[in-house]
Amino acid sequence: MKDDEPFWTTVDGTEIPYSKIKDDHLLNIIKFIERRAETGITVSEASGFDVDDMFITDREISGEEALEYMDYEGIVHEAESRKLI
Repeated sequence: MKDDEPFWTTVDGTEIPYSKIKDDHLLNIIKFIERRAETGITVSEASGFDVDDMFITDREISGEEALEYMDYEGIVHEAESRKLI
């Protein structure tokens, strides 16, 4: 995988470059992202100045913010480039 190539991370942590995702899986990812953007997702964020001050907080995001977080535009672009949608 090239360092600058976008990738999808599976539930088990495997990173798959968009270009290597099978067509049916790519379309399922689009549906998944759309559903999750509607229902919302929890994201964890670390903050603090150094390791001793660092703490992690969770927050809910949905809609456009969730679509951006999950790179909906990039996934759709890949599907469009393959003429799947």
